[in-house]
Amino acid sequence: MVSITVLSAAPSESQSNHLQLSANLEGNPPVSHAGFFTLHWRPDVRKGEQRYLLVESRSPDFRDPTVFLFGTDQSIAMSGKLDGDLYYSVFLLAPVQKNEPHSIDPSLSSDVDAVLKEYPDYRAVEHSAPFHIRIDHYSLATAFGYFGAGAFLFLITGLVILIGTYRSKEDS
Repeated sequence: MVSITVLSAAPSESQSNHLQLSANLEGNPPVSHAGFFTLHWRPDVRKGEQRYLLVESRSPDFRDPTVFLFGTDQSIAMSGKLDGDLYYSVFLLAPVQKNEPHSIDPSLSSDVDAVLKEYPDYRAVEHSAPFHIRIDHYSLATAFGYFGAGAFLFLITGLVILIGTYRSKEDS
């Protein structure tokens, strides 16, 4: 499990909250050769009507981010990814209280700031640091090698079944 430290969007009282973002991949950065993976996150404390917002970008500074989740789920399966580097960050959003100012973390890019403004009823309480995943699909030669090995095993298994059926009919 890869642990991500949290940059707090607003200072909290004497306790520190932490989001942990992890994937079912290994490596540094984690690598997916199949183009799919599952992201998980879990805060230490969760209260009330808080929501999670998961964003993805091709750049570590989160230019042109894509929102993949807004809700209460604490994991998401990702698939169909193209080769390259992907960066994820999960935000913990809390409902805005009456007359409460929106506090935006100055370390966030203006693109992420624009995404957060699309949720005016919520404010960012905390967020994870960028989580880097590399997608590096198997080569076409490797894929055809696996396909060939599977086809060979399928044919051998079929032949064993046919020969066994033929011999058992002769014996009876």
